[in-house]
Amino acid sequence: PLGVLLWLTWNLPRKSAVAAVIATLLGGVAVSQHPVVQARLHDAIGVTPRTDLWEANWEFFKARPLTGAGWRHNAEVSGFYLMDKYKTLEVFSGHAHNNVLDFLGGAGALGLLSWLLWAGFAFLLAWRLRAGARGSALGTALFCAWLVLQLNGLTQVNFADAKVLHQVMWMLSWSLLWASEREPSLGEAARQ
Repeated sequence: PLGVLLWLTWNLPRKSAVAAVIATLLGGVAVSQHPVVQARLHDAIGVTPRTDLWEANWEFFKARPLTGAGWRHNAEVSGFYLMDKYKTLEVFSGHAHNNVLDFLGGAGALGLLSWLLWAGFAFLLAWRLRAGARGSALGTALFCAWLVLQLNGLTQVNFADAKVLHQVMWMLSWSLLWASEREPSLGEAARQ
C-alpha cells in the first residue's frame, strides 16, 4: 500500500492525492483494528523467532565485523547459536529476516557496504528516471517498487530469494536501457 500511495501522490492532482492519502491512512487504521490483524501483530510465534535471528546475526557481525559468518552461511549457523542459547534442539533457524542484519551477519560491514552502494545506485537510477528533464512513469513506478522491496526487507530477507533477484535484475536492466536512451548522461555514468 505504501508504494501505491507514493505513486498516487506523485501522479494524481493535488486534491486527489491528499484524498488518497487520507483514505489510505483511515483504511489502515480500520484494518489494524481487525481481530485477525491484531492477533498477528501480537503473536509471539511471528515476532520472537525473528528477534532471535536478528540477535544471532548481530552476534555473528560482532564476532567478525568485516566479513561476518560467511555469505549465506549465517542462515546455517544461526541454528547452532540458538540451540546453544536455549539449550534445546528445537529452534527456528534460517536467514535473518532482515536484509541489513542478514548482510551484517553473513558478509560483515564490507558486504553490507557493497549492498548499500548497489541498492543506493538502484534508488538513484529510478529517481533520476522519475525526476529527469523528461520525467518517466517507469522511473516513478520503479522507485516506488524499489522502496517497497526495501521496506519489506526490514522483516524478511527478500533480497536473497532467487525469484526476487530475477525481478530486480530485470528492473535494473530495463532502467539502464531506458536511462541510456532517455538520459544519455545517466547511461554514460552507468557504463563507467
